Amino acid sequence: ISSAVCCRAQIHSSIMKTFHVLCIALLICSAFVAVQAAGLPKLNIDRKGITVSGISAGGFMAVQFHLAHSNVIAGAGVIAGGPYWCAQDQLSNAFIQCMYATMPINVDTLVSRAKANADSGKIDPVSNIANSPVWIFSGTKDTVVSPKVVQATADFYQALNANVTEVFDVAAQHSQITDNYGSACSFLGSPYINNCDLDGAG
Repeated sequence: ISSAVCCRAQIHSSIMKTFHVLCIALLICSAFVAVQAAGLPKLNIDRKGITVSGISAGGFMAVQFHLAHSNVIAGAGVIAGGPYWCAQDQLSNAFIQCMYATMPINVDTLVSRAKANADSGKIDPVSNIANSPVWIFSGTKDTVVSPKVVQATADFYQALNANVTEVFDVAAQHSQITDNYGSACSFLGSPYINNCDLDGAG
């Protein structure tokens, strides 16, 4: 009998714990819905001044996002990032060609795809890119994403008549560069923030 009572007690305890977890989850969901319903406050933002930036995979993302949403994105900052449609839907390209450019990257092919995607409505018109400010950086010591890949990004934007600023003459490893904080400029490793006497965020 004591064994049965013990078993029932354990079952009851388990049910109560599950009930408590469900209640907490319900409260969290309710709070989330309440926040969503309240919405965000209106902000005085100049929509013509919205830009997108990123480093490494974030740099690739910044280029993709800029091209896809150029109706609302005014420019881009790209550190160690490759050009639009670099991988061309091939995983092997993403891990090899778009990292090391073992073969020259055919920028004309990428520009043609961007124009085709724009014509089909998959992305915003590429005409928006003309005169768009784009800052592109690649360190001469970068062993993760080759400067040749990043040069293809610059060439891609130039083909679309963007206002491109290229910085390819700093002896930086793969990192977010700063003008007064971080590891040595040529260091590769966490936290990937290097002091290169250059303000890469500003």
